[in-house]
Amino acid sequence: MQSVHCSKFIKQTKPQTLIIKKRTYSSKQVVKIISEDTMRSKVTLIMLTIILVAHPIFSDTNSLQDDNEYAEKSFENLLIVMEQSTKIATKTKLNADYVPGMVTVLTGLELSRMGYQFVGESLSLVPGFIRSGGGTTMITRGIGEGFYSGKLKLLLNNVSMNDSLSGECNPIFRIPIKLVKKIEIIRGPGSAIYGEWAYLGVINVITHEDEIISNKNEIFCKYGEYENATIGGNFSYEKDSIGVHLSTAYSQIGETNILAGPDSLYGTPNETISQAPGPVDTSYDSQISIFTSHYNDVHFLAQFLQVNTGSSHGFMDVLPPYDEDRRDREWYLALQTSWKPKFSRTLSADFHVGYKRHKYNEDDVFLYPPGMTLPTGIIYENGLIGGPHYEESTINVGGELFYSGINKHNILVGLKYNSVHILDNWARRNYELHEDIRGMPGTPLPYPKKFTGDGSWIESNKYRNNFGVFFQDQIEINKNVNLTIGMRHDHYSISGNRFSPRIASVYRLSDIHIFKVQYAEAFRPSTFIEMYSKNNPVIVGNLNISPEIIKTTELGYIYKKGNLVTRITAYYSYLKDLIAQKGNLLDNIGNVYSKGAEVEFRWNINNTLLFNGNCSYTNNKHLETKDKLIGTAPWIGNAGIVYNPLNSKFYLSLQSHYLSERHTEPSKPEFDSQYYFDTAFSIESISGFNMVAIIKNLTDENIRTPSSGYIDGYSWIGRRWMIQFSKSF
Repeated sequence: MQSVHCSKFIKQTKPQTLIIKKRTYSSKQVVKIISEDTMRSKVTLIMLTIILVAHPIFSDTNSLQDDNEYAEKSFENLLIVMEQSTKIATKTKLNADYVPGMVTVLTGLELSRMGYQFVGESLSLVPGFIRSGGGTTMITRGIGEGFYSGKLKLLLNNVSMNDSLSGECNPIFRIPIKLVKKIEIIRGPGSAIYGEWAYLGVINVITHEDEIISNKNEIFCKYGEYENATIGGNFSYEKDSIGVHLSTAYSQIGETNILAGPDSLYGTPNETISQAPGPVDTSYDSQISIFTSHYNDVHFLAQFLQVNTGSSHGFMDVLPPYDEDRRDREWYLALQTSWKPKFSRTLSADFHVGYKRHKYNEDDVFLYPPGMTLPTGIIYENGLIGGPHYEESTINVGGELFYSGINKHNILVGLKYNSVHILDNWARRNYELHEDIRGMPGTPLPYPKKFTGDGSWIESNKYRNNFGVFFQDQIEINKNVNLTIGMRHDHYSISGNRFSPRIASVYRLSDIHIFKVQYAEAFRPSTFIEMYSKNNPVIVGNLNISPEIIKTTELGYIYKKGNLVTRITAYYSYLKDLIAQKGNLLDNIGNVYSKGAEVEFRWNINNTLLFNGNCSYTNNKHLETKDKLIGTAPWIGNAGIVYNPLNSKFYLSLQSHYLSERHTEPSKPEFDSQYYFDTAFSIESISGFNMVAIIKNLTDENIRTPSSGYIDGYSWIGRRWMIQFSKSF
């Protein structure tokens, strides 16, 4: 095989190597790329053969330099196509269009070209997803706002990061895109494989830890308006059967000049002490570090995520006195060792043991401002101040067997055990508890005091054990029809047994038309904050809460022809025993139905112009009250274009975002629709140097999200600019 070098020029080099953009691919690595699964390898091998043999740059040495960029572009597009294969839906690698249900795969390379900086904001490219809470909370298919705790399974490099305190892991949404290889998203229930938290969907963020390119290193930095800064890098080393990789980044944003409108004290006897209208502290800093290593089939992973944020709009939808201290602090640490043996051509396994630690702390935040008078008649001259502290640990052990020795069957069997314990916890507050009213503040204290045990904000020494077993069979009915049957049984030491089934079919009418149908169920167990909260005026736990259940039916259609792909999904979900607040008590509030449709498309025209977009419609109501769900936007739309002049290193992107009127509480008017633009200009691979210039919210629209307390909702940052540089070596 003739070898090729594509950077500023192309030249011959040692046999059986391919160097693209100064990245060296040995013959062994190319085989690794194209042999990860049967279906992908056939397609990839054909495409790679066309590139390496049929194109004139490999048959006419005089044309090598002229066709340099074409080779780079072709191979780059090949790699992007290959990234569309995913394990997220079945844990066996398949093209995303052939798996049960609808899966969206976003690649880090394309997200960077479009100007996306963090994982959270990039999820606007997924139909039915709305960012809320400043981008760290996701409303999915109209569900999320107004309900408690997380409803998405959040994976980082296939490791669950959800805590048991609230079922969330907000720092994962702040991971810089420069650390990300791709993001895989399942819309709809995923408990048949993933168990708890896979209620409305599954998000798997895959960083460059499994980068196939040996000894690739990159450093990057970003600076923008409002002290918006990021610095970090990806570093790897591989030799023979040993490999190590480190991805790390630090990000921050400072004072943003956001002003809050009237808060929940307006219209009450305490209106005169309100700090609103006034500035909002949305500053934050985050640290992300991911280390991986492997020796043959043994892998080790360590992941650390930390975020410190300002007090934002306040705990009780009451604007706190402004300061620039980042009082909300939380971090996650996950360690995992795994063994992935391949016993034979038809039998392989994945055994793992892991440990996870989560810490959450608030440093003396204002629940209410100075001068607050409660209904008890007590006046708090210094305001009401509280500061919860919480730590938990999780030990998990699991194993999966993959067997394909039965004709036309791919069988997966798995076991999973985890044990979660509440560790150290306390509360600081400047008041004693009321003697007669549960959770109500009583006598003021001159300064915050630490309370433990019975005086803490959450029960101590609580734990929960979970044992799960799951089974899946992917059956090839014939060459055009696949059937997937899955089921999982979970036993919880607190809430008993849960059964999660799934049955799905994919029918490939032709290479152009693909049809899908799926029925799946999922659950979300009660979180510790929902069960064990106490001694505070914000929320009170409830041991009698039932887990949330969802049952979803989906129909899907995919149209693929040339460089155009369109995916259409229709769904109906029945959600049972949703958990929300009744006053300050957490409880099941009844049942909800959710139905809708989603469309996403991607059209790549001659490697020069890329159109992408999505549109979704949802209709959600309480079955008992017939009320619409708070925060729901019936219509969501996103569309974008990326222009790359042929054979150039320049990219120009324009992305548009649309939200229709959103439902609020019956006593408040609906939010007006919103439409805003983001733009980015990038230069790539000039001696390993890359640059991206970005403007967010180009027309400086007033971006707001619904709130139960703020009359005008939460206000968020307007137009801002940033510029990012990176260097590969």
